[in-house]
Amino acid sequence: MTTQSAAADQPGAHDPSMEPLDVASWTMYFGIFHGSTYYEGTRQFLENAHRLWPDKPIVNTEFGHWSGENEVESEAQVMTYTETLKSLMERAVIHADGSYNEHGFLAGIDYWIMYDWYVNHNNWIDTFGIYHMDRKTIKPVGEMIREDYRKFTAYEGGFVKKPNI
Repeated sequence: MTTQSAAADQPGAHDPSMEPLDVASWTMYFGIFHGSTYYEGTRQFLENAHRLWPDKPIVNTEFGHWSGENEVESEAQVMTYTETLKSLMERAVIHADGSYNEHGFLAGIDYWIMYDWYVNHNNWIDTFGIYHMDRKTIKPVGEMIREDYRKFTAYEGGFVKKPNI
C-alpha cells in the first residue's frame, strides 16, 4: 500500500499526486490553517475528496489545535477536536458504536500529537499534544480522546464489529 500525507488546502482535494496512491491522505486543519470551520470545512473537504477519488480509501493523517502554555487555549483545543471529529465520524467506515457505516469511506483518523514538544530552532513549545511536556499530565482533550478510543476498541474482545456482507 502506498500513501502520503498531503495538506488539505494546497492544492486541495483535487491534488493530482493522489492518482498513483492506494490511499488518499491529507492533514485537515479546517478552521485553523485552512479556511471555513472545523466541522463544515472538514465535511466539505471529505465530500470533495470522495467525489474526486471514489475508489480510494481516505485517511485523515492529522488534525488538532494548540492548548497554549498553561492551557490558555484548551477550550479551543477541545472544540477543534469535538467539531472536527463529528465531521470525520460521519464518513468513517465505522459508527461510534462499532457498527459498519455503509456510507463511510474514511478509513483512518489521527489526532496530532501525543505530547507537547520543544521546537528547537525557535525555542518555543508546540502545545498540540494531548499530554504536557512532562509526559504524565493529560489535558482535557486527552481525556476525551482516551474515552473515544476506549469506545472504538471495546467491541467483541477489542475488535470492531465486522459488517454482514
